[in-house]
Amino acid sequence: RIRQASPYGHLRNWRLVAAIVKCGDDLRHELLAYQFMVRLKEIWFIEHVPVFVRPINILVLSNNSGLIEPILNAVSLHQIKKNSKLSLRNYFLREFGTERSEEYLTAVKNFVQSCAAYSIICYLLQVKDRHNGNILLDDEGHLIHIDFGYMLSATPKNLGFESSPFKITQEFVDIMGGLQSDMYGYYKILILRALIAARKHMDKLMSIVEIMQHGSQLNCFSKGNVTLGLRERFHLNMTDEQLEFNVEKMVESSLNSLTTRVYDTFQYYTNGIRCALASHDDSSEDDEDEIERYAKAKLVISNEESVLQWWKKRSINYPTLSVLARSLL
Repeated sequence: RIRQASPYGHLRNWRLVAAIVKCGDDLRHELLAYQFMVRLKEIWFIEHVPVFVRPINILVLSNNSGLIEPILNAVSLHQIKKNSKLSLRNYFLREFGTERSEEYLTAVKNFVQSCAAYSIICYLLQVKDRHNGNILLDDEGHLIHIDFGYMLSATPKNLGFESSPFKITQEFVDIMGGLQSDMYGYYKILILRALIAARKHMDKLMSIVEIMQHGSQLNCFSKGNVTLGLRERFHLNMTDEQLEFNVEKMVESSLNSLTTRVYDTFQYYTNGIRCALASHDDSSEDDEDEIERYAKAKLVISNEESVLQWWKKRSINYPTLSVLARSLL
């Protein structure tokens, strides 16, 4: 019916394409991320690195409008947790079968390969605002990141809240099989191989950012020497052995990131975005001081009286949140 009504319906290559219409948003950040990911995908294919990335097509119409391709076969981690009330691992078991089934093992492999790819993308581009509403899971188990409005020097409200190299949580590791599992080791190997391949073709990636930066007023280029910082993240001065050690450190610091936990928690209590509220009974006083500092900063940007009222009315049996409450009230 739509094709018959279309003036171009007679063309052989006519097809119906879904699109999200955006108004009031500058999609040039998204376009930069798309171009960067497309080039990375090509590099990883050439270098035979078995990782998965799904660039999302962007059409920029003006500095505050454009079209974004939706991913139709995926759902956000927030929606998964909201609708299923399950941990991500139990969701995998429900959707893909038992741990020994071929479908489940394939889904876990897809998850690991995509998680590794987006870990490197988020690290190189310093992608922020990585709450569970901006991370999708498709029907084959691939992890897909969306919304690249905050990257490089741009952060939510310019506070630089998320400080870890990339986002990996204990729930992600649980899907892989735990810290001692082969898949977790495979994840770290893929990150190393992906980074080695990327730095081998660094000039191709740098040129994309340098061209966009020239004369640009984009927020992602507003602070410091962005291109120098990006170049340093390729670690050209390191041998492959040194880079392997550095990858181990990055994964460990990301997995144990306090700021990731705090940001996810705030997103839950301010915007209702679901996250895994794990136990933090082993929180140290140093952790509490850091949480308190970040909590105050977040209150400045959220400025939501409802959050304060929520804490006033409830006694929270969760060490991280109780520290937040004490520091804010």
